[in-house]
Amino acid sequence: MLQKGEKMNESVNYYYPRNKDGQRMGHSIAVIQKEGKVFVGFSLLGKGDKFNRKIGRAIAESRARKQIEQYENRKNNPFTAKN
Repeated sequence: MLQKGEKMNESVNYYYPRNKDGQRMGHSIAVIQKEGKVFVGFSLLGKGDKFNRKIGRAIAESRARKQIEQYENRKNNPFTAKN
Protein backbone atom coordinates (compact mmCIF):
# COMPACT_ATOMS: atom_id res chain seq x y z
CA MET A 1 0.00 0.00 0.00
CA LEU A 2 1.10 3.54 -0.64
CA GLN A 3 1.98 5.61 2.36
CA LYS A 4 0.65 9.14 2.65
CA GLY A 5 2.61 11.42 0.31
CA GLU A 6 4.32 8.55 -1.52
CA LYS A 7 4.25 8.76 -5.32
CA MET A 8 3.05 5.83 -7.37
CA ASN A 9 5.98 4.78 -9.54
CA GLU A 10 4.27 2.21 -11.75
CA SER A 11 2.20 1.81 -14.88
CA VAL A 12 -0.55 -0.76 -15.37
CA ASN A 13 -1.75 -2.01 -18.76
CA TYR A 14 -4.49 -4.53 -19.52
CA TYR A 15 -4.79 -6.84 -22.51
CA TYR A 16 -7.65 -9.03 -23.73
CA PRO A 17 -6.32 -11.44 -26.39
CA ARG A 18 -8.46 -12.52 -29.31
CA ASN A 19 -8.23 -15.62 -31.46
CA LYS A 20 -7.39 -15.57 -35.17
CA ASP A 21 -11.06 -14.89 -36.00
CA GLY A 22 -11.09 -11.81 -33.77
CA GLN A 23 -13.26 -13.36 -31.07
CA ARG A 24 -12.47 -12.92 -27.39
CA MET A 25 -10.77 -15.87 -25.80
CA GLY A 26 -11.85 -14.86 -22.30
CA HIS A 27 -8.37 -14.11 -21.00
CA SER A 28 -7.35 -10.96 -19.16
CA ILE A 29 -3.71 -9.96 -18.74
CA ALA A 30 -2.42 -7.26 -16.41
CA VAL A 31 1.11 -5.96 -16.92
CA ILE A 32 2.58 -3.75 -14.20
CA GLN A 33 5.88 -1.96 -14.71
CA LYS A 34 7.48 -0.81 -11.49
CA GLU A 35 11.04 0.30 -10.81
CA GLY A 36 12.26 -1.10 -14.13
CA LYS A 37 10.73 -4.53 -13.50
CA VAL A 38 7.73 -6.13 -15.23
CA PHE A 39 5.11 -8.15 -13.34
CA VAL A 40 2.36 -10.07 -15.16
CA GLY A 41 -0.92 -11.52 -13.94
CA PHE A 42 -3.36 -13.69 -15.91
CA SER A 43 -7.03 -14.51 -15.59
CA LEU A 44 -8.32 -17.39 -17.71
CA LEU A 45 -11.97 -18.03 -18.50
CA GLY A 46 -13.37 -21.44 -17.58
CA LYS A 47 -15.61 -23.43 -19.95
CA GLY A 48 -18.88 -22.48 -18.24
CA ASP A 49 -17.88 -18.91 -17.41
CA LYS A 50 -19.20 -15.80 -19.15
CA PHE A 51 -16.57 -13.18 -20.04
CA ASN A 52 -16.58 -10.22 -17.67
CA ARG A 53 -13.85 -7.65 -18.29
CA LYS A 54 -14.14 -6.03 -14.84
CA ILE A 55 -13.77 -9.30 -12.94
CA GLY A 56 -11.01 -10.62 -15.23
CA ARG A 57 -9.08 -7.37 -14.87
CA ALA A 58 -9.36 -7.46 -11.06
CA ILE A 59 -8.15 -11.07 -10.87
CA ALA A 60 -5.24 -10.49 -13.27
CA GLU A 61 -4.14 -7.32 -11.48
CA SER A 62 -4.30 -8.95 -8.04
CA ARG A 63 -2.08 -11.78 -9.30
CA ALA A 64 0.45 -9.30 -10.72
CA ARG A 65 0.43 -7.35 -7.43
CA LYS A 66 1.07 -10.60 -5.55
CA GLN A 67 4.21 -11.04 -7.66
CA ILE A 68 5.31 -7.51 -6.69
CA GLU A 69 4.77 -8.33 -3.03
CA GLN A 70 6.79 -11.55 -3.33
CA TYR A 71 9.58 -9.70 -5.18
CA GLU A 72 9.74 -6.98 -2.52
CA ASN A 73 9.81 -9.57 0.27
CA ARG A 74 12.74 -11.36 -1.41
CA LYS A 75 14.50 -8.04 -2.03
CA ASN A 76 14.23 -7.08 1.65
CA ASN A 77 15.29 -10.49 2.98
CA PRO A 78 19.06 -10.51 3.69
CA PHE A 79 19.26 -14.27 3.04
CA THR A 80 17.79 -14.12 -0.49
CA ALA A 81 18.82 -10.63 -1.66
CA LYS A 82 21.35 -10.49 -4.48
CA ASN A 83 24.32 -8.20 -3.95
